[in-house]
Amino acid sequence: MVPREQAAPARADPRSLADVTRSVLRLASARGGDGRGHRPRVLVLSDGTSVLSRGALGVEAVRPILERKCAVIERATAMSAFPLALAPAGSGEHVRALELLRSNYDAILMVDIAAPRCFELRRLLDGGPVDCPVLHDDEEGTAAMAAAVVLTAVARTGRKLGELCVVVVGAGAAGTGTARLLHDLGAGELRVVDSAGIVRPGRAGLTGEKTELAALAGPYGPAGSVRDALRGADVCVGLSGAPIGAADLAGMNAGPVIIPLSYPDVEVGAEDAAALDAVYLPALEHDLSNNLATPGLLLAACELGLRRLSVPDMRAAANRLVSLAEDRPDAPPLPRADPVPLARSIADAVAEGRGRDTMTRWSEGEHER
Repeated sequence: MVPREQAAPARADPRSLADVTRSVLRLASARGGDGRGHRPRVLVLSDGTSVLSRGALGVEAVRPILERKCAVIERATAMSAFPLALAPAGSGEHVRALELLRSNYDAILMVDIAAPRCFELRRLLDGGPVDCPVLHDDEEGTAAMAAAVVLTAVARTGRKLGELCVVVVGAGAAGTGTARLLHDLGAGELRVVDSAGIVRPGRAGLTGEKTELAALAGPYGPAGSVRDALRGADVCVGLSGAPIGAADLAGMNAGPVIIPLSYPDVEVGAEDAAALDAVYLPALEHDLSNNLATPGLLLAACELGLRRLSVPDMRAAANRLVSLAEDRPDAPPLPRADPVPLARSIADAVAEGRGRDTMTRWSEGEHER
């Protein structure tokens, strides 16, 4: 019997292997060993526990929001972005998942993660498990946008922020970031309200972040409900999604500024604001969203290598937004600009505040293609 010829073992095509090797070496050379030669990849992260101010709607509900946020980032910054919706779990489990995925991203943007969970996750990430920028869409982006709206509205009414009492309704990520920034900008008196009432020193059950907010507000403000907080106030910034009634608003000073920023359900209706002859700036009507600030802040963090943005960074972003708004009384409170130069301008403002230059190899010419 003639022995059957045995098939030779499969071997890799050396030409294909060479091509792969050359591609890997080109990528390594482009990165220059510091990860900054390629377009940064942003992981847009959520667990669906705070979707559009309507609570824990789950990862299925938040996925379209994450995809939309990725599209906004990519269009405005030339960075790449991809969504990740993790099932609600302990913050330690999320950190472990992010550690395992670390080679796939260069920055993290947290979106629609409920407080205080989002604060706990940030603290754990700040401890060193992932060495990259970590931002929160509301704590930084919404805060910079909201503060800019307040500054524009106050200036257009001929007043100074340092002479006014400002009430922030909502003490989640957006409210916390906004209150910090308004305090830094010199608000005359600051009051923060959550679902349990006014956040003030000595109130039982305050978390670490709310203890900080209580300290910012100081010991001399009123106690009580949102109605008590608004009595004698000049500015109301709504960031809770909960309705604020006419009776609650009635005690505000004459000619108040009312800025309801939640949507689709605004905190204050147009009729109630009109009854007070208020400057009324609802988010939907004026196209106010954190998308005005977040892309530029992300761009700055990635280009400057900042693991976390500071309050002065957010102040620089807010002031830049104000400077770009049209200077006429009936103009929108914030610029309706092309997102590409807007993000570039905000990133430059953050860099200028730090005495740095932002432009990097990967960002040059990306939008000219």
